[in-house]
Amino acid sequence: MVVDSPKLVRYWGRKPPFMVSKYIEEFTKEGEVVLDPFAGSGNIVKVALELGRRAIYVDLNSFAKLIAEGTILGCDVEELKKVIDVIVQDEEIEVVTGEKKIKVSRKELFFNKVPLWRNSRGKVYNFY
Repeated sequence: MVVDSPKLVRYWGRKPPFMVSKYIEEFTKEGEVVLDPFAGSGNIVKVALELGRRAIYVDLNSFAKLIAEGTILGCDVEELKKVIDVIVQDEEIEVVTGEKKIKVSRKELFFNKVPLWRNSRGKVYNFY
């Protein structure tokens, strides 16, 4: 089963497909190019491709690019579950960084407490 990333990852700037499709249909013809210079989650590119347009994705944020790949290409849930099982069960996993493969302890990848910061009035903020 393939699921697109809106069901897996929330992204703050994601526009609803029905709204995006209205604009694309109104202002472009099939085969024309849709440029999204701040493409974020890739929703506009996905809708443009579904409507028979060509599309250009541009975003400086590498995390947004990762989400966009999931949005545009989808995600195989069964494959994702297998990868999660490997990460959760194995004490050490192999991580690819550039051209190197390194072994990393599972404990180094995850932490279970979010650091909290208090301002001078004692109000607590999450820090990511």
